[in-house]
Amino acid sequence: MATPILFKAVNGNPTTLVQFSPIILPDPPKQILLNPHKQSSTPCISLEPSPTCIPMLFPISDLPESTPSRYSYSVQKTNTLERLKFESTLPSTKIPNLLICNLRSLTSKVDELDAVVSFNQTDMVCITETWLSPAIPDNLESLSNFNLFRNDRLVSNGGGVCAYINSNIYCRRIEEFENSSIESLWLSVRPKKLPRSVSVILLAVVYHSTASRQTENVELYSHIQTNVDSFLYSHPEALVLITGDFNFRSTGVDANHLKRIAGLTQIVKVATRADVTLDWCLTNSKVDNIYESIQLPPIGTSDHYTILMKAQPSPSKPDNSHIWKRDLRDSRMRPFGRYITTFDWSPILDIHDCDTKYEKFNDTMTVMIEKFFPLERIKVRKCDKPWMTSSIKSAIGRRQKALHESEKNSDIYKYWRNRVQSCIKVARKIYYMRSVEKLKNSNPARWWKEVKAIGGLSSKNSWYSQLFSDDVRNCEELAENFNNFLTALTSHFDPLTLDEIQEGLEVPNHYLVDAQQIYMKLSKIKTTKSPDPDMFPNKILKTFAFELAPVISDIFNSSMTQGTFPKALKRSIVVPVPKVSPPKSIEDDLRPISLTSQIAKVMEDCTLDNFFS
Repeated sequence: MATPILFKAVNGNPTTLVQFSPIILPDPPKQILLNPHKQSSTPCISLEPSPTCIPMLFPISDLPESTPSRYSYSVQKTNTLERLKFESTLPSTKIPNLLICNLRSLTSKVDELDAVVSFNQTDMVCITETWLSPAIPDNLESLSNFNLFRNDRLVSNGGGVCAYINSNIYCRRIEEFENSSIESLWLSVRPKKLPRSVSVILLAVVYHSTASRQTENVELYSHIQTNVDSFLYSHPEALVLITGDFNFRSTGVDANHLKRIAGLTQIVKVATRADVTLDWCLTNSKVDNIYESIQLPPIGTSDHYTILMKAQPSPSKPDNSHIWKRDLRDSRMRPFGRYITTFDWSPILDIHDCDTKYEKFNDTMTVMIEKFFPLERIKVRKCDKPWMTSSIKSAIGRRQKALHESEKNSDIYKYWRNRVQSCIKVARKIYYMRSVEKLKNSNPARWWKEVKAIGGLSSKNSWYSQLFSDDVRNCEELAENFNNFLTALTSHFDPLTLDEIQEGLEVPNHYLVDAQQIYMKLSKIKTTKSPDPDMFPNKILKTFAFELAPVISDIFNSSMTQGTFPKALKRSIVVPVPKVSPPKSIEDDLRPISLTSQIAKVMEDCTLDNFFS
């Protein structure tokens, strides 16, 4: 198993430690983190590895002080320390906006729901009557940049509840609060920014069907009171938000009774079905205007209005995030090509020791790449799904306006309601026919990527925030726990010894390689692969395979004849990939993916070819 890379502090040294951590939190307070998922990072010089840790350092002075604006989109000139910070993409809202709706079938309305959530800048969505079953996978119901939690009805059709939580917000499902006889979902939600008087949010979704009577009401009262009391006992400063369809007209559920026994107040002030408020939001907040309830049009053919609980004051728009990228266009590749074709590799070729030879090669390549392809800070704007058009957004706005200016049964409202639904269907179909269908045979990888984008399967959620807890409070602690878990898997193995290896063995010539063999391997590298610990762009290794082949073949032959492998090539970037969404534990729900050096892979391929030829 590849050795994970840990974080260590370095004091009194004009260098900065970079953690190629498997988990990245935007804009960390003190540490400097680089995102292993991106095609950009900062080259580094390896230190002596240890059994559990391989720290990486690079001199700040080696990095350029400014960055040329070569991109057509926004590129900003920054100094070194500013370039090593990621801006947070989390909205500045203190209390997240909340959307409440009874959908009467989620699957048929998920695309329109996605558009409404995006249009109204909502971070939490509570839905009743999802009509889902365990046979329907989460992927079919996904929203962009949201984690889905659901509790389906198992004994009959209909019913069911679910919640969507912004993936940048830590959320944990409280399964011990759930009752098989009551359709409810309970979540502990902890946004990054909350008022000082609020430590955490207890969010619940409840569906109390019209068939319920006094016996079921008493059970519901007890269920809510017990869960609220239990949570407030351990979190006295928690904000409680219990949403859902209580059908009080037919069931007789009394909001005043819930206020007496649990201290909860119903704060939805608008009608949710016809002229009646069936969908509630119960809270323990003593602030009267914590939320403003806004009536939105029904989604699809649902007979319930959608309710937006808008936080006060209203949230600001999310900030744009930034990534670091190298400009590898032909205009940059040509001057690099002129330089490397005349470069003298003899100082490296004359070095005898294999480790020293590769370290010198690594340092030389790092300086070249930083000189011709410096990292550039690029602004990335949040984007909608590829089929989302301005006409769809305009139609949604007109539909909401028609609802407030006219009645629900008015012709103008029905027109815009139907217009939104038809526009979404047509836009998805047109986008697939024009931009995706032709890729199925010519570029299957790109076709599959586009299909996932259309279906909402490609959003990269900040899943790591779901693993934060009182014991694991930040990204560094989570990375440390994951590293400890990986190293513990082989801690009981006996270490390998070199006592039985004979020295001075002669390596047969057919185990050595020439520049032609290395050239063939380098020219087959896939440029779309993720970067390795050396941070040499794959495009450079492939484009200049002819120029690099002689020196890499010399490193390979030195490694074979000396019976040692360069320590720097043993490094790996270990990236955890969640098996489920959202993950619940490091041990069961994360799969480690190791990104090893491309040059190491080339040397390995040549060795296998020579052994089996």
